[in-house]
This record gives sequence, C-alpha cells and structure tokens, in this order.
Amino acid sequence: MGSFSVSLYAAPKKMIVLSSHTYDAADDRGKAVTTDTDDNIFVTGLSDDKYFSIKYNKNLISIQTTNYYSGISGDNPHGIAVSNNIIVVGEVPNGADQDWFISKYSPDFQGVFSSAVFNGGQYDGANAVTIDNLNNIFVAGYTNDGATDNFYTLKYDMDLSVLASAIRDSGNDEVANAI
Repeated sequence: MGSFSVSLYAAPKKMIVLSSHTYDAADDRGKAVTTDTDDNIFVTGLSDDKYFSIKYNKNLISIQTTNYYSGISGDNPHGIAVSNNIIVVGEVPNGADQDWFISKYSPDFQGVFSSAVFNGGQYDGANAVTIDNLNNIFVAGYTNDGATDNFYTLKYDMDLSVLASAIRDSGNDEVANAI
C-alpha cells in the first residue's frame, strides 16, 4: 500500500494542516502542486502506473479526484496548472518509446475535455506546465532525437492545438524541468 502527504504551512516551519492519502496502490507519489484563485490546492502524481490528481479545499480536504491510465504500465505525470480548466502533463508509454501527454479537465475533474500526444522522437516527456493571462498553455520538457535529449517547449491554445514550438539542441543532453 502506498501513500503521500500534503502539508500546508502558515509561516516558515509552522505546519497548520496535514493531509495524508493512502490508496490501494503500492506506489503513490505526489509530483506537482498548484493553487487557483479560490485557494484550492491541486496535486497530480502517480498511483500504481496511473495519473492521479486531487483537488483540495484550502484546509486540505479532498474535494474531487480523477485518474488516467493509458492501459500500459509507465504513465508518469509531472505538472499541473489551473485557469478555467485543469491541465495535467507528463508522459505515456508508446511501445518501446514514450510520448509527451497533455490533458485538459473540467474545473471539477468531472470530464476530460481533450488530450493530446506529442511524439517528436524516441523518448519524449512533458515536465512542467503554466498558463498565461491569455489562456495560452506553455509546456516544457524534452524530446529525444535518437542521440540526445533536447530541451523542448510547446505553446498550445485551450483546444490543445500547437501554436508554436522551440527546441534547444547543443549536441548534449538538455531537459527542461520547470517553466
């Protein structure tokens, strides 16, 4: 049985609320956290090879949960962002490779509005996500060209259509882990 904990601090080193979640899975890991304008807290992570995301209220009481499973062991979420919708990014297996994955959920996790897969090379992973004030979605991670990992950034609209992309390839391995 696995578990992870989420803590809320009011001042440096003064914990005021702790929420611990234990599921039937052997491997639970919180990977990313963000908040919305109503002070709700959103956590995404891994639960037994599935994307698992939780929405808490400001007192860390679980309000909604959702999960995603591609059907193949190896789903791995890395980032979450919130505006009018919830965006979760990571990677999913694709045969011997892995692809970058992005999902757009309703604000209450009751529906997946859309998802997109990016396959730019052998191994691709989305590690971080943010949403600007125009509701453009920026995702950073990496794509592998068969020789090295390359720093990769994509800009999506809210329909998850790619608007722009940028790659950094110095000939060495580069991976974007934050945005």
